[in-house]
Amino acid sequence: MKIKTFSFSGHPGIGDLQLDFTDQNGVPFNTIVLAGGNGSGKTAILEALYLCFQGSYNRNLGDVELRIILEDSEASKLAGLFQGFPIGARELLLLWRSTEPDLNKAYFFTVYHPDGRPITHNRWLDNAQFRGLLKTFYSPAETSFQGGSPDAVTALSIDTEVRVSRAGGGAEIAQLLVDIRAADAEDVAQWVGDNPGQAPARETLEPRFARFRRAFEYMFPTKRFRGVRRHEQKLIIEFEEFGRTTPIDNLSTGEKQIVFRAGFLLRDLAATDNAIVLIDEPELSLHPEWQARILGFYETLLTKSDGTRPQILIATHSPFIVHGAANAKTVILQKNFADGTVSEMEAPVYPGIQRSQAVAAFNIDGFLAAATKPMLVLTEGESDASILYTAWEKLYPGKTRPFEARAALGVKNLNTTLADDQLSTKLKGRIVVGLFDFDTAYDQWKGLWKRASTTLQDAGSGLLKRHANGASWAMLLPVPSFRKDYASVDLGGRSILSIEFLFDPLRIPTHMLGATGLALGQETPFFKDGYKNEFAELVHGFPSEDFAAFKLIFDAWGKILESRFD
Repeated sequence: MKIKTFSFSGHPGIGDLQLDFTDQNGVPFNTIVLAGGNGSGKTAILEALYLCFQGSYNRNLGDVELRIILEDSEASKLAGLFQGFPIGARELLLLWRSTEPDLNKAYFFTVYHPDGRPITHNRWLDNAQFRGLLKTFYSPAETSFQGGSPDAVTALSIDTEVRVSRAGGGAEIAQLLVDIRAADAEDVAQWVGDNPGQAPARETLEPRFARFRRAFEYMFPTKRFRGVRRHEQKLIIEFEEFGRTTPIDNLSTGEKQIVFRAGFLLRDLAATDNAIVLIDEPELSLHPEWQARILGFYETLLTKSDGTRPQILIATHSPFIVHGAANAKTVILQKNFADGTVSEMEAPVYPGIQRSQAVAAFNIDGFLAAATKPMLVLTEGESDASILYTAWEKLYPGKTRPFEARAALGVKNLNTTLADDQLSTKLKGRIVVGLFDFDTAYDQWKGLWKRASTTLQDAGSGLLKRHANGASWAMLLPVPSFRKDYASVDLGGRSILSIEFLFDPLRIPTHMLGATGLALGQETPFFKDGYKNEFAELVHGFPSEDFAAFKLIFDAWGKILESRFD
């Protein structure tokens, strides 16, 4: 289950608000970031979603309307619950009239026949099976996280049929970790009993805690969970960093917050499948560097072995989270202080680290879902993808293009996407190639995958990296002979070759070029960002011979598709 759209009508503090959580193909994002200043409605949206799924009524939140896309299994269950449910229907329109005191009139859900006829039901709360389809986990903003030392394993509910759950605070943090490990141990014992004489697979040993380890080590690369030991009738949870052991009580407030919220989600791990996860202000007490990684922490924590995970909605004040949201739909909310209403910022700007414009969303999951070609190409910018399409048309007119290109909107996003350890699972037999400019991006390309990769070809043909999984590749732009002074392995990150410089110098209008001064009077040319899209349109009029450097790129991709690098 994933939310496609959300709307308020008549909310007392926000007014009317409509938000779209899908990409250009209508595919909902797996991660939604709601950002804005105080009073911009971020938390109100999370609270409304939580209360709606909880089954509240007689509230003062106006009308809430959700358009939800169902998984096949959910649609099948729903079809078995209600007579006349259209075969193949996947979208559900849920209307909650929060101020209505009569439960009969508070909730309505609608599905549509292929011919457009609606089927509407109310009182869905009376059907426990239907309620079980709509699940949410809400972790509100909290600052008083405590460690504590549990006495023993408790009878906390683990993996029960949870429909809605809201995190609490206090000393439960340590108890959660102890109980999660105990639940894993019970699962292993059950598996061994059901499979005598067989050794359990690695993923069977710690289905919950393995996720916690992986996510925690992603967040804190130098810190490790050491274990649980008993001391004076207490269970002591310990972590290790640089050879030093630290009890959970000695973790920072930010570290405790991360551990607690992870425990809250892992406690009911089975119930999070196809749920909506709501997290308010995950940046609390976190260093800016940690804030930039916190989205990846939750995505790692909630991702299953098959690469799927529940939809996550995060509300934040942090520009570090916004700028670190490589694969998220970023919605910047603003409040009109003249009338108190809230709206989505049309040309989003948000307090930045180095730039003021909020990170544009790059939905790799939507791209993979919509793509039909055997090769998926990720570029740094939108104009890069456009030029690649034009180059193929010029060099191979009438020939079917074997790749689809998508802009990652920055080298950081490109690197983050290729470094995702779940990417090969998501590809489902297809190939992904990241195309890097041969400039400062060289350092990102060089550091990608490290020992888990093999480097092929030379700079003239386009340096190429292959991940050990065989499905992920990273390529630097080839260096034409007339640009050999622009890029090389020796220059490394001081290289200056962007895709526009693959064309003859006479083809580039001088007003599109700039220069940065260096010592001894030398200047380094660069292509001005503001002219990239204009140049991408200009190349449509170039003859095919001007695209000779691109043939090197396409030749390499052909070898990849034909497995000729093996």
